[in-house]
Amino acid sequence: MRHSKIPRIVIWAHSFCRSAVATYLELANEHPANVEIVMCGSPDPELRARAGFRSDEFDSTRFISIAPSRGEALRFLASRGDWVHMFCAYHGNPLFEALIEEAISSGIEYFIASEAPQNMEQTVVRRIAKEIYIRTILRAKVHNAIENSRFILNYSGHSVSRFRQIGWPLSKIEDFGYFPPPLTQARQDLLLPDRNDVAANGTMHFLLSGTHCQHKSPMTLVEAVEHLVRWGMGGQFKCTITGEGLQTDKMRKRSKQNDLPIKFLGFIDIDELILLYSTADVFVATGVNEPWGIRVNDVMQLGLPGIVSTGMGATAIIQQNENGWTYQSGSSLALAEKMRSLIENTDSVKWAQNRLKYSLEFSPSMQARRIVRIIESRF
Repeated sequence: MRHSKIPRIVIWAHSFCRSAVATYLELANEHPANVEIVMCGSPDPELRARAGFRSDEFDSTRFISIAPSRGEALRFLASRGDWVHMFCAYHGNPLFEALIEEAISSGIEYFIASEAPQNMEQTVVRRIAKEIYIRTILRAKVHNAIENSRFILNYSGHSVSRFRQIGWPLSKIEDFGYFPPPLTQARQDLLLPDRNDVAANGTMHFLLSGTHCQHKSPMTLVEAVEHLVRWGMGGQFKCTITGEGLQTDKMRKRSKQNDLPIKFLGFIDIDELILLYSTADVFVATGVNEPWGIRVNDVMQLGLPGIVSTGMGATAIIQQNENGWTYQSGSSLALAEKMRSLIENTDSVKWAQNRLKYSLEFSPSMQARRIVRIIESRF
């Protein structure tokens, strides 16, 4: 990779997102003379800190600047006018919008790296309004940025429908995704147990984590468990649900009313979450309008295969590596049927776990190499 003919690149990072920054740093470390990173976001946003991560997880010396003012950013852009610029946002952020406008007017080459727009509103009225906005106002707003961009790295995996709705031609869309380092990299002193036999004591352990909001649809799992119990399988599995959100009370109430084998743990610290990821049998990811779903990467790097909704970009990991399963987004019956098939065939779970032991395809270093290949082909 060090001998690649990669052009000189400035990466304009949007935030200290673990999955994106880790890949950018791998790129910069392999090509120190050709890659510079400008970090435009806050070093320690509240949500990141609450989850147990700090900006010092990364080597800050690799950033040329952190949280520059608009004037500083525009001057830096002008000073690198003969470089290629990678903008990790292109709408909804005044700084990035200004940078792209200046790049276009100055004839500076650039491309974009971003996820597809998604409708994650919580109410019907707001979802309708957001849908109209995406298909009309947003499409008009980003027209110039799209027309002048060489291409876009699709952080939503293989899904292109939303990009097409706002005007991206297929010829400019490159499949990609999010690829964080293993959670244990930031917790090197954490002693992890050996993964137990699948369905120890005859009980398969399903796990769901994340916030309980509309676009992640965690109620789908509760409804799937209801199906399994009606099918007489209640004693053959158990579920653990971590996290909290607007749907939590409704999920707890429904589970209690139907005496479902679900344990709710609420928001737990990162070390406890890692231990759960290391001991459960199968992870469940239920998003219906999620651009990606980074928790899918996290569990798989700890050897935990997942059943992932087709409403999530992270299905790309499974499609590429055959180390998990998918089900039709929003269908509790489809999820229940997949859970039943795994309960009745534990060998398929063992096989998927074994695949994960040898999979390096979604590591930041491998994905940095993919970016290099894409850039070389486009420039």
